Amino acid sequence: MKTTFLLSAFLLLFCQYSFGQADYVLKAFNQTPTVCISGSNTTITVEAVIVDDGSNGAPTDYQWFAPSGGLALSGPLTGSAPNNATTIVAVTVSAAGTLGSSYILRCQATHNGGMDPVDLDFLVTINDQPSPTTIATPDGTESCDGIKIELVTQLPAGVTAGYSWNTGETSSSIFTNTAGTYSVTTNNACGTGFASQAITEEVTPAISTTTCTNANNQLTFEVSASDNDNAGITFTFHEDDTANPPLTNGGDYSITTTATTATLIVSNVNPNHQGVNFYAKATNSCGEAISLACLALPIELEYFTGRYTGEAVVLDWATATETDNDYFSIERSTDGLNFKEIERIEGAGTSYFTLKYSYTDEEAPLYKQVGTLYYRLKQTDYNGSFSYSDVLAVQLGDAQAFEIDRITLSASQELQFSLQSARAAEAQISLYRMDGSRLLTQPIALRKGVQSYTVALSAELASGLYLLRVESGAQTAVKKFSLSR
Repeated sequence: MKTTFLLSAFLLLFCQYSFGQADYVLKAFNQTPTVCISGSNTTITVEAVIVDDGSNGAPTDYQWFAPSGGLALSGPLTGSAPNNATTIVAVTVSAAGTLGSSYILRCQATHNGGMDPVDLDFLVTINDQPSPTTIATPDGTESCDGIKIELVTQLPAGVTAGYSWNTGETSSSIFTNTAGTYSVTTNNACGTGFASQAITEEVTPAISTTTCTNANNQLTFEVSASDNDNAGITFTFHEDDTANPPLTNGGDYSITTTATTATLIVSNVNPNHQGVNFYAKATNSCGEAISLACLALPIELEYFTGRYTGEAVVLDWATATETDNDYFSIERSTDGLNFKEIERIEGAGTSYFTLKYSYTDEEAPLYKQVGTLYYRLKQTDYNGSFSYSDVLAVQLGDAQAFEIDRITLSASQELQFSLQSARAAEAQISLYRMDGSRLLTQPIALRKGVQSYTVALSAELASGLYLLRVESGAQTAVKKFSLSR
């Protein structure tokens, strides 16, 4: 009874499976080994244990073979285990079958010349080292608008391995919406592999600013959009419908773009584009944004004038036609650059007759020391689209005329302008973009009367709308001009 108990304990301790018949027991420590095509473990040793209890006084015979093929065996494939002894018998195995498949390796034991065979089967899997490892990105390499994207570990066909990501995850794929570099290490009995992938974050662009200006038979349409990781925004302009092909430079159209802004200048509005909506589209790898419509000549302004009466500034304007005109905003400025709304006048909606408007700015005398006040009209449609008139300069009190008469561009792209001044004085010229950013400043000497002046422009200055400002003491003159290159 004691001997039987010790033998049972020995078998439980050393074997996973065992088979007994006659006077021997056949067992194994690992019945599911892996053999590799390359890397580590291209040959492996598979062991079986024969325990002969000596009851019949004869040794136990054994043989190794692969009944299903797929394995190459070497070493002593047959032999005998001594009587009344525990013997480890081994065979060397290498791959001869298909990667990813499993094949049977058999150790068969007999006694007394082949009597009472007992089979011990091993299931040997053919694997390979997990390199090169790659990472697939079925959702792309950008996380758009915070949506999670998938990263999938890819191994050579038929190869299996374990996974270890730098995020701590151990699955074959992970999800993320955070920018960064993600890496995975793969590992199996044959070796290791490694791969990494950079992920960026992006959002669908949002058009944050839309400016629509109609003046001098010309439409100027300016937009700006956000680009949070500087991956790049593509701007396009479309006439009448966003499904129409994008407009291109040439003819009536002049288009300039930067990384986050775009400007469309449409010439010959009347008669070629009267009453037509224009749209801007900002597109990046995550999607697109479409601006509000910019309507070509929602109003046809016949005139916009102003005069100082000594007690107020009286503004007068008239429209020849109006289309969906909701209201006019009257804006005032002391420097010709920074405007503030001071009143709203209701528009006529749609009209095909001449309509006259007037507004009296009774606060104008408060700014008499400034010398000049600037006014402009902002016209807003029912759909929220708006446009600006040209800037109107009104001299206050006894201030003498101080104004820019005309602006032209020479063949060498120099800015030439005429300035009317009542006296000789020192002055300063400044050039601004329409967003208020100053590009250059230089001094000039004014002479009494109308004189011409020239300003050299940088060759890098893009096409678009700009403001020229001349200051001399309390006097200021401002005029808008268009640069086309």
